[in-house]
Amino acid sequence: CGASATWTLYNDGQMVISGSGAMDNYRTEKDQPWAAYRLKIKEIVIGKDITSVGQYAFGFAHYVEKITFEEGSICEEIGTYAFYNCTSITKIKIPDSVTKIGSFALGECNGLREITLPFTGESRYSTGYQSHFGYIFGYTTRAAYSEATKSRQYVPIYVGNSTTNAGYFASYMFTLTKDVLEE
Repeated sequence: CGASATWTLYNDGQMVISGSGAMDNYRTEKDQPWAAYRLKIKEIVIGKDITSVGQYAFGFAHYVEKITFEEGSICEEIGTYAFYNCTSITKIKIPDSVTKIGSFALGECNGLREITLPFTGESRYSTGYQSHFGYIFGYTTRAAYSEATKSRQYVPIYVGNSTTNAGYFASYMFTLTKDVLEE
């Protein structure tokens, strides 16, 4: 699943990504090496020496309930559609080492109720429509950003408790969405 990364799926549904370096990117969920087992995955553990979670890495793994990045993770990037449509995830904590999250990385994760992020938007340095919280859920164009601004849907309604270390901009976002977020 990467030049120096490997995957193991245990009988209890736990998938462990171990080794080091970047995970591969996939064009669609059908290209995942575990595609035939995708619906058996219930938990994903990303090893601390994995530097990126690839595009579509776990997209459409509907029964994943838990995603854990090992303590001391050096992961820097989460690819586009990485966890897309993982509808059973209820909680995720993205490590502080992450500096970029692709669009739709958590799109259609309708079970998600709690999320912890090191920043909002695509990266720590994003501006405009790429800097708002909803970017990782699929608000990826100026038009969607304008529509999100009008409807105050920066955060999908299903996300109930969100925390971030993004500073002032995050405070601004939470002020705008306090009818969605209960802080």
